[in-house]
This record gives sequence, structure tokens and C-alpha cells, in this order.
Amino acid sequence: MPRIACLRIPRFPIVVHQKQELLLKSKPFVLVPARPRGSVDKVTYSNASTLSRISVFMCSPEASKKGIYAGMKLSDARATCADLLWRECNERLYEEAQADFVQTLLDCSPRVASHQSGIFLLDASGRQRLGGENKLCRDILRIASKAGYVNGQVGIADSAFPALVATRVKDRRWFIVNHYSSAKFLSRLPIDHLPISQNLYDLLFSLGIKTMGQLVQIPRDDVLKRFGKEGLSAHELALGFDLSQPRIPIINKIFESQVDLGGPIEALNQTMFVMKSMLDGLTESLNEEELRAEELSVSFFSDDEKFDERSIPLVQPSNNPKFLLDVVRISLEAQPLTREFTALKITITRFSSAQWQQSQIAELPEIANDEKAESLENMNLLLQRFILRLGGDALVKPIANDQYLPEKAGRWQAVIDKQASSANHNYTDNSTSESNLVATVINTTYIDNLLGEKGLVPNLVLKKNTPPVPVIVEFHEGSPKAVRYDGRWHYIKRLTAPECLSGNWWDDPIRRSYYTALIDTKSEPLEKLEEPTLLSIFHEQDSKSWFVDGIYD
Repeated sequence: MPRIACLRIPRFPIVVHQKQELLLKSKPFVLVPARPRGSVDKVTYSNASTLSRISVFMCSPEASKKGIYAGMKLSDARATCADLLWRECNERLYEEAQADFVQTLLDCSPRVASHQSGIFLLDASGRQRLGGENKLCRDILRIASKAGYVNGQVGIADSAFPALVATRVKDRRWFIVNHYSSAKFLSRLPIDHLPISQNLYDLLFSLGIKTMGQLVQIPRDDVLKRFGKEGLSAHELALGFDLSQPRIPIINKIFESQVDLGGPIEALNQTMFVMKSMLDGLTESLNEEELRAEELSVSFFSDDEKFDERSIPLVQPSNNPKFLLDVVRISLEAQPLTREFTALKITITRFSSAQWQQSQIAELPEIANDEKAESLENMNLLLQRFILRLGGDALVKPIANDQYLPEKAGRWQAVIDKQASSANHNYTDNSTSESNLVATVINTTYIDNLLGEKGLVPNLVLKKNTPPVPVIVEFHEGSPKAVRYDGRWHYIKRLTAPECLSGNWWDDPIRRSYYTALIDTKSEPLEKLEEPTLLSIFHEQDSKSWFVDGIYD
């Protein structure tokens, strides 16, 4: 039977900051929510009126001993403790620390997963010949302490949830739940341990259900009917059923180049000359791995002191060194360096494994391929300049439930950066509400205006299948030639070029190729389809499956 070990590091973000800044160790300090993008500088953020609106997110043990708690106003906390230090939350820093520690824990188990912030799952199966589960707990805590996480706690059980609860047993560095005893172990514990909403907690408590043992006494069907899917999930966890599993982690790839110049440089031309050779080496490494950069980080140093660091997200993934060099040049032109530098570091902080593009809305004029590529590159650079100068929020944002999928099309809205809006329109309201944003609904008729009769299916309406219907597709010489739909084989007379969509579009990662297929109705009459018979079909890359999205009428 599988066994899961869980390592929990209390106040993980606090410990990460203490590891990064030794000054914070053994000092009372708190974390506060990060400033929203486009907010004022840190000096203004620290004034009295602003502090009175900021609440403490998490506090160190030393701050807790001073009477400070999460949710307390920062101004009150500073009044309670005169020497209180504070830092802004940095989710990226915590994610990097979590990922790094996963690699460290591989010394204890071949399968390790990051479960939640400060919580790690390890495969504990088959430890009988390796010293037993007690030795595994000691090894995990030893490695955690060596990495700077000295207050970790370990639990082992048959599944992840009881193992996590076992890490909360008081006055125990580790706690082992015996085989087949998870339900018994959980039955005596309060429902506070269950990851449920406050509304469900209040409802259960009002009904006298205070322990997980009382919850599991209710029949499963009654739980689903009375408390819904959330209640059913809590019921299964209380029985010890949890499908969360550790896995073999992916080895982190690092693409980084650092140069010590040996002397100060200030001129932009000299800077670009140095960066060109660095980017050439980085893009060569990306090409070897068939990867493309999505975000760059450029750091400038002066006598080992880092005085400038900028993160540059790209408008589209690229491994073209010329394009990346132009992007960095645009960043330096938009925000020039304040001093000369003696060392330089470039890091590819985000990258993707494949390049998928949405098909062009309108075809470019009939020009040579190299000129067409140059036009597209110039357009990308124009968008990059726009983002770097006005901020990422200066382009567009999705509203409501847009997944960038045809069946979940939403509403796009143009958003102007708040600071730029205040400068250009002389706003006097200093609040951070949405009313300060100048927004314009994007014209959704641009396709008809640009393409007219050249559109893919002009004057036809797509009758969508909800959900899309899975089908079997027959190939001939690498191209779809027939589709099994509505109980019949229908032959494909013509097929458009694919429109490829991919990415983590807000909720679910997708990789799909959409086609419009003209069906040959003479080969086999279709009783339920009227002419012209055009099907919208797509290929789901991850599942290797085909679907009929709808019928054009």
C-alpha cells in the first residue's frame, strides 16, 4: 500500500525572507500585501495614512510574542512594537524557494511534490529495508534544517490529507499514522482541519458536527444532497481518501549568462555590443532544448553591488537573438540606467517548449517572405515598446469568463495605465478603484470590416455543440479525409489550414488546432445536416482526440 510523507514548514514566507536577509532573524517583523502594479513609490506607501489601511498578512514568532497578529492594522502593529520591521509579500520569491527545496528533498525520496506553500509531499513507500519510516522522518528534518528550515514537522500516513494533519500534532516533530488507520486517526479531530469555506464550516458547526468522525457518520448521498460537492469532498477527506500524490519532479533548467567587464561602461552602444554576445549564447542553448524565451531578467552591477534589475516580459515567445536584443534596447531607452556598470547578468526567467500562434486576422500584402517576417517583427517590437513604456496593463484585459476559446468567448476591454491616465487627464481622485481606469470596449466587428467576403465562412452562423462531440477521423497521406459523426462516415472535400491556440488561458491549459471542413454530401447523404455543410472541428493536442465543435448554417 502506498505511504505518503508530508513535510510542513510553518510560516514558510517568513522563513524565506529570514534566509534572504540575515538582519530579520530573531527580529519582530511582519509581511504585508504587495503593492498593486502602478502604485506609488515606497516612501508614499509608508506614510501614516497608507499604513492605517494596510493589514498584517503574516508575522514572525518574535512579532507574535509582542501581541501582533495577522489581520492587525500595520499602524497599530508599529505602535505596539517600536522596532517592528516589515516587508512586502513576494510570491515569486516564495515559488522559487519552494521549487529549489523540492530539488533538495530528492535526497530523501525519488518522488517529491510541492503541495501548498511550505508543504511538501514525499513518497514513503517501501521504507522497511531502508531503516523504516522513523529514519525517513529524521532524514527529512535533518535536510530541512541544513537548508535553513529548522522548525519543520513531518507526518506519514496512507494518503496526503491525514499525513498533513499529522504534521499538526502538538509537541511532536514527526507523527506516523499506522496502516489502514487514517479514518480512525482523523475521527477524533475537529473539522477545522478540513479545507472548507467559512459558510460550510458555520453550517456544519450549527448542526452540531464538530469532528470529522461525526461528519463521516452521515451517508455519502445525504452529504452530497445537503452540502453539495464541497461537502462531499470534505466527507472523503475525513475518511482519509486523498488522490494527491508526489511525483518525479522536472529538473529545473537555468539559462543565465553573466559577464564581469573589468571596467565601467555607460554608453548604450557598448552595452548592446556586450549583450549581443550574451544573447547569442543564451539563444543557442534555447535552440538546443527546442525552447523559446517568454521573459528576460537583466541585472546591472557596480563593484559587486546590484543597482538595477528589470524584468522584461515578451509579447510572444522567441529565441531570435536580434529580437531579444532589440527588446532589451527598448527597455534601456524607456528607462535609462542611472549610473555606469561593471558587471552584467541576463537570465531567461520564463520559457516555453513550443511556439504556437493564432492565425493572422488579415493577410499581409503580397510581399516577399523575408519582408513579411520583418513586418511581423516590427509589429512585435512596436507592441513591446508600448508595454515597456506604459506598463503591461496598458494593452487589454479579459473580462468575466474569457478563456480565449471559441466556446467560451468573452469580452475584451482596453485599459490605460492609472499613472498615465492621471498625468494625461488630471485626475484628482487618489483612490485605487476601477473608476480611475479609462476603458474602452474593443470593436468586435473588425473581422467583417477587414475581410468582408474573404472571410472564412461569411454570412453563416455556427451552431455549437455543447459540449463538443468527440469523433473518429480517418487520415489519408497525413491529412483528414473523413469524419465519423452522428453515426455516419462523412467525407471531407475541403479543409482549411489549422488555427492553433495554446497556453494557460486563465483556467485550463489548452493546445488545439481548429479547422473548417467542407463535407461531401453526395458520397453519403446527411439527414440532419443542411447545405452548405460546413463543420467546425478541432484536434486536442494533449489528449490526441478530435471533436466537432459545431455546424455552420
